[in-house]
Amino acid sequence: MGRDLTVRLAEDRPGELARVVQTLSRSGVNIEGFAEVDGVVHVLARDPNAARAALRAGGYRIEGEVEVLVLPMPD
Repeated sequence: MGRDLTVRLAEDRPGELARVVQTLSRSGVNIEGFAEVDGVVHVLARDPNAARAALRAGGYRIEGEVEVLVLPMPD
């Protein structure tokens, strides 16, 4: 099982997704899945506790968190 973290961007504009990814990357968080629609970002990270802490430290507010099923798929 995994954890999907939901973050609403303050503004849906170019560069905002890059900032989210940089925030996670600087904290050493491995991103397993990532999606954005209309300013709402879903992050699936290998370590959800580290992702949560990094996002909060980066000034992002986590609006939701849900357990998700993660299945391996061939490339």
